Amino acid sequence: MAVQSQSIGGLSAIRNRSTSQSTRQRRASVLIALAVVVALMCMLYLAQTGRIAALGFRLEQLEVQQTKLERENNQLLYEIEQSQSLEVVRQRATALGFKPIDASQAEYLIIELPHHRWTAQAR
Repeated sequence: MAVQSQSIGGLSAIRNRSTSQSTRQRRASVLIALAVVVALMCMLYLAQTGRIAALGFRLEQLEVQQTKLERENNQLLYEIEQSQSLEVVRQRATALGFKPIDASQAEYLIIELPHHRWTAQAR
């Protein structure tokens, strides 16, 4: 019996060692898998952060461009208003040789249209 108990005790020690080694290997595998998952999450986070930073920079550039275009638009509107002012139109007309007319120089053309042509008819 002593031999059997020793061999059984030896088997149980071997089993305990193999069980503890397999438990350690499982724990090590779980830790490695966890480290890989954490590393992947960090890489995704950094990629998103980089993309957000790039988009923020692009947005800032577009806002600067929008401001510049609004200024140019306002400047062009101002120039249009100035070119259409009565004084500028008068100066251009004078430069082209036009001059104000007298009442005696005015001629009017009267066009008479048949009245029935412009009235609504009920049907």
